[in-house]
Amino acid sequence: MGDSRLQWADKCANVVVTKNGGVHCQGEHSNVDAIVILQAGDDAANRSRKSIWQPKNVPFDVPEMLEFDLSSDLLQSIEEAECTFNKLSRTYGVESVIYDKYGNNLVRDAKLYADTIVQIAIQLAFYRTHGRFAPIYETASTRKFYHGRTETVRGCTHELVAFVRAITEQKSVSIQHLERPHFCFNNCQLPKIFIPHCSSGIWFPYKQRISLLDSEGY
Repeated sequence: MGDSRLQWADKCANVVVTKNGGVHCQGEHSNVDAIVILQAGDDAANRSRKSIWQPKNVPFDVPEMLEFDLSSDLLQSIEEAECTFNKLSRTYGVESVIYDKYGNNLVRDAKLYADTIVQIAIQLAFYRTHGRFAPIYETASTRKFYHGRTETVRGCTHELVAFVRAITEQKSVSIQHLERPHFCFNNCQLPKIFIPHCSSGIWFPYKQRISLLDSEGY
């Protein structure tokens, strides 16, 4: 995480550069969907690749250093906060996993969602680690509606639970195996039902709030 004084989140987007040169973005996007920021970033990146950007010589005022009158208590609190940050930052790690057994082409040929396979893998890993299942959050866009943003897709279904348990019980659920080839396929088709329903507003939106009428009060 580097110097704690450089991690002050005083803006909606912060860039974190790790020791090995990895670049990560920390964003606060309560005002817009995350995909909006990603699209804006992609557009800026695509524009910058077309030509070498040249900075313009624009006159500006020389920054003036601000002097703060800090008491001894505040200075001690800042020092303690910095020590706490450095201690916690050493407990964090980022690892990029590259899976080279198959790629997106095979997934598309099987008419499956790559994201669904990743979600199933995460659920399987969680179950093997903790011995229980966890709620899965996936996003369905509702931007086709005025003021629409997102809807929640709950992916931890009965089919997914049965699929994970079949794997942990060492039952054959491989797509290549002919014993139960439809099991994984049908399980992975669930987002084709969930996502369109959520995006079309057929299912009740989780962010919508209902208020009782005056005549319905307790």
